[in-house]
Amino acid sequence: MEILPEHCLSCVHRLDVYMALLNTLEQFFDLTPDEDDRVDALVIHGIAVELLKECGIVNQGYNLLASALTYAVLDQTLLQNLKGRLYPKVATAHHTTSTRVERNIRTSIEGAWTRGDASVLSKYFGNTILSAKGKPTNLQFLLVMSDIVHKRCIIPRHPVK
Repeated sequence: MEILPEHCLSCVHRLDVYMALLNTLEQFFDLTPDEDDRVDALVIHGIAVELLKECGIVNQGYNLLASALTYAVLDQTLLQNLKGRLYPKVATAHHTTSTRVERNIRTSIEGAWTRGDASVLSKYFGNTILSAKGKPTNLQFLLVMSDIVHKRCIIPRHPVK
């Protein structure tokens, strides 16, 4: 197994806690039998969870958003078609419908913008949001957050020798 960069291990949770959650998360993600990929998904999911908590997202769509972010970081092409690819994938994993996934993610984002920490949201989103709506669309939110998660935990698949 590859050694994870230090910044991946600096999360509030330790890697052994993530490993304990592995069996639970396997049902939500299409993981290959390769153990490195399972650890990657687990670390990414943990970082996504911490980031969402930091932004003040704690309602029903929280688990759906964490799963969507994990899928988006693992396969960025899913962000090219939310309704056709990402939402159905998350819906299948959580035994619900794509429509409910989309609605719960939208509601979570709205909740973060009305009740969340404005300084944290401003730090991550800055002036990227149109003032007419006052909050990002699902796609804008997922793009920014998946980029942050990706930067926080870059796990090289094939280290340069």
